[in-house]
Amino acid sequence: MAGYPPKELESVLQKKYYKYPQLTAKDAQKVIAYYPDLRTLTAQYVFPDGLSRELLNLTGTLPITYKGNTYNIPVEMWIMDTHPYNPPLCYVKPTADMRIKSPHRHVDQNGRIYLPYLTDWNHAKSDLLECCHVLVMIFSEEPPVYAKKASRNSQASPQTVNNNTGYPQMPVAQPPANPAYPAYPAAAAYPAYNPPPVFPQYPPVRTEATNPAYPASGAFNPPTRSSFPYNQPAAAASPSYPPAPSPYGAFSPIDSSSGRNATISNEHIRASLLSAVEEKLGRRLNDSVVEAQGEITVLTQTYEELKKGRKTLDDIFEKLDKEQRIADTNICILTDKLAELRAAVDKASSTDPVEVDDLIVPTAPLYKQLLTAYAEESALEDAMYYIGEALRRNVIDLDVFLKHVRELSRRQFMQRALIQKCRDKAGLP
Repeated sequence: MAGYPPKELESVLQKKYYKYPQLTAKDAQKVIAYYPDLRTLTAQYVFPDGLSRELLNLTGTLPITYKGNTYNIPVEMWIMDTHPYNPPLCYVKPTADMRIKSPHRHVDQNGRIYLPYLTDWNHAKSDLLECCHVLVMIFSEEPPVYAKKASRNSQASPQTVNNNTGYPQMPVAQPPANPAYPAYPAAAAYPAYNPPPVFPQYPPVRTEATNPAYPASGAFNPPTRSSFPYNQPAAAASPSYPPAPSPYGAFSPIDSSSGRNATISNEHIRASLLSAVEEKLGRRLNDSVVEAQGEITVLTQTYEELKKGRKTLDDIFEKLDKEQRIADTNICILTDKLAELRAAVDKASSTDPVEVDDLIVPTAPLYKQLLTAYAEESALEDAMYYIGEALRRNVIDLDVFLKHVRELSRRQFMQRALIQKCRDKAGLP
């Protein structure tokens, strides 16, 4: 079945109730333009909970380069109807002449592909084309499939042997009408992208969760098996898929038509040792980098805390210096005042005793006359008050009261005139 034309893909997605048909169609067309061996189809996808939905499917082959040879890896990508807000479901679909490599760091026995790129999918940064690039890079380091070994009956026929030695162009896998994958992890609406199962003989390299990109192949350094690769027949016209690992671990016999037995050469041993050392050093280096990054993070946090503490201490020291300057100023002022008081006390102690009357009675005649006139005027005021009290109590009669009041008033007037004259003479207000 041929794929949908690019102009019709968006309308097809609209009929399939895709939420973002324009974005999905544009993303899929970019993949097809870059990888022409992929085509777009629609098929029913059955989820682990039994629900099925008709989804867009990119199926075909991705070209990889492994040990200098080019291979076509059959894959299919199921695009969710919420794309690009959900990652695609990616599978390896081996043909009848292939087997899925087991164990593989990114592919399980059912062909399901697990990648940090899918787990950390971000609709603003991730797309299908970049996902295909990541698949090509990962599979170029560690192919997910290998060619099946031919049986004895097929080895007896030279034509059959030649057909099994190489697959220059692998046939494209047709998507099943109702594909079901019972071994996938269960999920609610869409299956979650859990990491692949960890096999004890191939521990995965640690990766930072915050950096899902793949800048270099060292981020996913594939483990090297201790077994040696099969020798490929020299007469093969085209490169073959990587052969299956031997259960015996050392080597496996070549095709009987070659008439020779496979032997372990020094180059094989050297290559195996180099791969093992490279893998071990890569793991140790990655662990060291992760540990160093953790220590750097802790040290950075400690440094920030120390900077805050230093700023707080600087503020405290500045405040203490200001208070100390104020205290020093107050001490200087108090010292001066204390010296003045001591000088006054010493001066008072050194003088002779002074009579109280000398301090009160003025020495100048003018001021003395002014004081005497003021005292007499005040006495006359008091005398008139008491004469009025005597009249009120009937101690004296009215005639006596008037007589004495006239006399006292006359004298009071004269004293007040004298006071005013003295004040004018002395220049007082």
